[in-house]
Amino acid sequence: MRRRGPVSLATKLKLTARPRQLAGESTSVQPLWGMRELQVYFQKKRTATDEFLQKNPDFPKVKIGGEWRFDPESVRAWFLRKQVTQVMQNEEKTG
Repeated sequence: MRRRGPVSLATKLKLTARPRQLAGESTSVQPLWGMRELQVYFQKKRTATDEFLQKNPDFPKVKIGGEWRFDPESVRAWFLRKQVTQVMQNEEKTG
């Protein structure tokens, strides 16, 4: 039987450490979308999707390995913000 010596503080921390979760943060992680998944979400072809991205530089995207990637939650939130902004602008014009 092998006898164990004292355990260092670093080892104890490694054994007991758990990743912290921010308040309201989900523990599941969704994979990022590529251009094809974004096209499916838009229900548009590649050229229309490319034009949209050029016209909307504030659209949430990140370039990884030379290719654009998109966080699905950020994409949905961006569209929701745009819809709310449009409704508010329409109310200001009519009201």
